[in-house]
Amino acid sequence: MDRVFQGTSHANQRIESWWGIYRQQNADYWMDMFKELQSTVYFTGDATDKGLIQFCFLSIIQELDTVVNMWNNHRI
Repeated sequence: MDRVFQGTSHANQRIESWWGIYRQQNADYWMDMFKELQSTVYFTGDATDKGLIQFCFLSIIQELDTVVNMWNNHRI
C-alpha cells in the first residue's frame, strides 16, 4: 500500500534551490549550446548526429549522470 504525504516540504525547497543554482552555473550553457546546434542546417537529429553528439560530449553526459546518481542516492 502506498502512502501519500501532504504538506510543505523544506527538503523540496532546498533541492529546488540547488537545481536552480546548478542550472545557472552549468546546465543552461549546455542547453543553449545544444539548442543553437539543433537550429542549424548541419544537425538533422538522425541517429548519426545523435551518436556523434554522444561521443563528443560523453564526459559531460557522465558528469550529469554523476549528479543524478548523487541526488538519487542522497540521504533524506
